[in-house]
Amino acid sequence: MLVLVLLIGCTSSGSETPTPPSIVDLESAIGPNPEDFAFTYRSRGTDVLDCVLPNRDFTGTVLGSGDFTIREPEQGAPLVIRIEDTTYLSGELFSDGSLERSWVSLRPKDLDRLEDAIRRSLGTDLSAYVLSRTRPATGRDIAVDAIDDATSIIPIDPIRVGGDIVAGQRLVIPGAPDDPGLVIDAWVDSLGQVTRVQVQRAQPDDPAEPNPDSGWLVDYRPLSTPPDPADPPDDVVDGATVDPGSLDPPVKRGCELEIGPDPSAPRPQP
Repeated sequence: MLVLVLLIGCTSSGSETPTPPSIVDLESAIGPNPEDFAFTYRSRGTDVLDCVLPNRDFTGTVLGSGDFTIREPEQGAPLVIRIEDTTYLSGELFSDGSLERSWVSLRPKDLDRLEDAIRRSLGTDLSAYVLSRTRPATGRDIAVDAIDDATSIIPIDPIRVGGDIVAGQRLVIPGAPDDPGLVIDAWVDSLGQVTRVQVQRAQPDDPAEPNPDSGWLVDYRPLSTPPDPADPPDDVVDGATVDPGSLDPPVKRGCELEIGPDPSAPRPQP
């Protein structure tokens, strides 16, 4: 299962408090996992972060076998291909000259050896998928895990998926004195499919209100027809031969960060 970055370290309180009926109702409304599914991942926070942090938005297709392909947003070029226990990373994820070929193939031992370089080059969001040894999490996986630790549930605004209105529920997971806890929003359709999940840190002064500059959101879509399995890419370098020091994130192009007064603000007269 995908390592949920914001859920690391979150544990149950251990007290035997009664489970609210609303949480029981939500758990019973969630159906089984889809065999194959597609997802769209979006990191939260200001768009300025796109200029300094890599790969905050991407899409993916996951097979029942656990194989998956991750692409640039809007079903763009493939960035990551997992086939059985081999992970292929596109050279587009690294700076020019980092790789001798268009792709690098990585076995589990290569992922371990290159872990720090992968996190640095791919960023927190995408590297969580790459470094995990298991099938990416479904919306159901995340929602059920949240239910286990939630102490309350709050109805939130619905969303429209296709032509249907999908109800949303907010699961509140308490933190510790130095941790505000988590706010996890889940939207479950009439068929029991979890179509969207959002995970965010809670506001320090309100455990049921999310910090808008934290976390991530994933939209899920079950696939009724299994997609064709991906083929191993051509022009591949063996990850066992790659030096960790040679892997760097690409230079972000197209970002213009201007620091200064608002150009529409009145200017002093000479």
